[in-house]
Amino acid sequence: MEAKTLTIEDLIFGGHKERKSQDEAVRKGDELVINCLRSLAMDAVQQANSGHPGTPMAMAPVAYALWARILSFDPEAPHWMNRDRFVLSMGHASMLLYGLLHLAGVKEVSNSDEVTGQLAVSLEDIKEFRQFSSKCPGHPEFGETTGVEVTTGPLAQGVATSVGMATASKWLGARFNKPEFKLFGFDVFALASDGDMQEGLSSEAASLAGHLKLSNLCWIWDNNQITIEGNVSSSKTIAWKASPDPRPTTSRGRVLAAWRYAQLGMVNSSWVSTCCERRRFFSAMRFLRIVDEGAGGCGDSGAGPGLDAITGCLGKKAEWAMSEDLSTRFIAYGWNVLRVGDANDVEALTRAFLSFRRESDRPTLIVVDSHIAWGAPTKQDSFHAHGTPLGDKEVTATKHIYNWPDEKFLVPEAVTQHFRDQMARRGGIARKEWEKTLVNYKKQFPEEGRILEDMIAGRLPVAWDQFCKPFPADAKGLATRQSSSECLNFMGKGVPWLMGGSADLATSCLTTLKGMDDFMPPASQWGQYAGRNLHFGIREHAMGSIMNGLALCKLRPFGSTFLVFSDYMRPPIRLASIMEMPCIFIFTHDSIGVGEDGPTHQPVEHVGCLRSIPGLVVFRPCDANECLEMWKYIMPLKDQPVALILSRQALPTLDRQKFAAAEGVHKGGYILADASTNGAPPELILMSTGSEVHLMLQAHEVLAASGVKVRSVSVPSMEIFKQQPQEYIDMVLPNACRARVSIEASRRDSWGSLIGLDGEHVGMITFGLSAPSKKVQIEKGFTVDAVTAAARRVMSGQPRQISSRAEVLKSWKKRKLST
Repeated sequence: MEAKTLTIEDLIFGGHKERKSQDEAVRKGDELVINCLRSLAMDAVQQANSGHPGTPMAMAPVAYALWARILSFDPEAPHWMNRDRFVLSMGHASMLLYGLLHLAGVKEVSNSDEVTGQLAVSLEDIKEFRQFSSKCPGHPEFGETTGVEVTTGPLAQGVATSVGMATASKWLGARFNKPEFKLFGFDVFALASDGDMQEGLSSEAASLAGHLKLSNLCWIWDNNQITIEGNVSSSKTIAWKASPDPRPTTSRGRVLAAWRYAQLGMVNSSWVSTCCERRRFFSAMRFLRIVDEGAGGCGDSGAGPGLDAITGCLGKKAEWAMSEDLSTRFIAYGWNVLRVGDANDVEALTRAFLSFRRESDRPTLIVVDSHIAWGAPTKQDSFHAHGTPLGDKEVTATKHIYNWPDEKFLVPEAVTQHFRDQMARRGGIARKEWEKTLVNYKKQFPEEGRILEDMIAGRLPVAWDQFCKPFPADAKGLATRQSSSECLNFMGKGVPWLMGGSADLATSCLTTLKGMDDFMPPASQWGQYAGRNLHFGIREHAMGSIMNGLALCKLRPFGSTFLVFSDYMRPPIRLASIMEMPCIFIFTHDSIGVGEDGPTHQPVEHVGCLRSIPGLVVFRPCDANECLEMWKYIMPLKDQPVALILSRQALPTLDRQKFAAAEGVHKGGYILADASTNGAPPELILMSTGSEVHLMLQAHEVLAASGVKVRSVSVPSMEIFKQQPQEYIDMVLPNACRARVSIEASRRDSWGSLIGLDGEHVGMITFGLSAPSKKVQIEKGFTVDAVTAAARRVMSGQPRQISSRAEVLKSWKKRKLST
């Protein structure tokens, strides 16, 4: 009779007789892999003399239980679309991920998206941890190391990005799955630290994930109560001396779990809503009673003083930085909350992951109580193990406790075989079945198959721009937020995976895809998961991170808010640029033209701040046709994020029979009007962007009428202009003409390289003021007279001095309210 092959569910939930013969061999194999992960982390950090060893040592069992027993991921094809995603939000623990990638045998994928057959992370790479050009940098870098799903390091960015990934999975499944073809439904797991949970971004992202009922999202919180400054919520902990047998920590974990459960004070809460949690609850409470009766203690003593010993063992609250009931916070967000009282309990961890898989309408938070630098004789539970090497003696002593040979970078064959066999039996088989399903899907649904192929390859569909149409000249014109909105809808019709929304400002930013559903849980009856209009709520920071998660899953996301609120989004915008994700950040209400809302809503420094981010393309179009050409430039981009800077107020649509064609946008800057003749160089160059282009053209007419050979240049994107051949740049801005004036309702900083020391900037030095927009513009010097005066100064070689701007600022600071 053929022997039965046991599944993970059989091993965890099956009968004792079925498990008995396999338990010991599996346990020994698990222990080998876990201790190898820990040892690699210690060795790499020690050799680099830099890094974070404590968290990988503590969380190795958690990561192993997830990868070996749960994660649907094939190391032989690490980029297949329906793989589960693993996000190491605690990016400082990067050696945990690098160890996993090496032991799992993840293969490298080339820039052309082909599997090379080489290991993504070799042992030599690990030995070069944190060194120049290593595949194992200090924090995980997407695109640098195959298997790294997202660049992490800035805390909470990983967990917030995972919400975007989970959103993408829901959308892909709703959009492409058919009753007989389930192409998409991957889960997203994010490993988070105390620091991730303290950052406000995690609250924004968790709130939205709960609202959207992203049941495919699981965050695992490493509850070790340690940050760089020390213990998060306890200042004193009774020392625990590790013995050669590390299992006594399980008892300590039970004490911790028991005390936490006792604090809750109720059995019928969602904490114990599953069978495994109920069993753990009653087991913990029995242990609590035993301790309270004096039958055992917290440390090595045979008898303890009861419940007081438990509280002493856990530490007295000092509330350095965090004392909230975080689990209850997540319950309030609408999450399913589970707890594993001991990070070393692989079976309990597996039960928790399987419980997550059974959840149908809530994201899941798994609270894992752990000990940083677990097993280190003098560094366990110490913040000193967070960000510094343990030291050679401590590493040797810790390996002894693990029963691990004192040999650096040791990876026994039994370790890789045990780990890789499990990955192949689950992820490998799942990937091959998916590929067969995809082939049959394309035969039965050829149109859907073509869309899917284009999306995965990053190609635009054939005739993606067929809905685009130019705008007629119009003296009244449109606000660029309005013309951009029309262009966005042209693109939405041509590119089926373009999706996005706003931070509660869709009616102001005008970023609704017309005729498209809203992305909402079907049960809400407000939309469906196949909807393409996202509602981020007033969560700008989370919106940016979620956009990155969508882009990492091959969708083309856009998100919008007012330009002044881009301050809230700078971290994810920066990461989008580092990861080369083609996110589209749409910012409206771009200047002091906002008017009555006053200085808090009038962006002054924001355009310059965005331009300072390497790799980010910033556009500030002057009219509807520049908007159209801007969108035509944006859509084919594969590896560059863009920021669109759009006006609230209407701007004239230029007559392109009189002025140069808007296709010049594709070069970033172009000659819009030129009063010089017969190829002679200009005497004066004016340059501008956005709404101020029209002021520039008014000044151009005045100057030209007075006989000045003036050239006016529109520079909708400085980044693209500076990427042009030098011959083109010199043609537009000839070196012979040093009399240059830039005009923009922002600070001078980003214009310096174009106007030079002999030029002058008509722009903002102070903050704005509250008044009707025309009044604000006059008061702040955005008039034809101000521009022509600046032009006369630079032509005479007497531009305003740098110190003059400081004098304006000093005067502004000393202003008094008029009586």
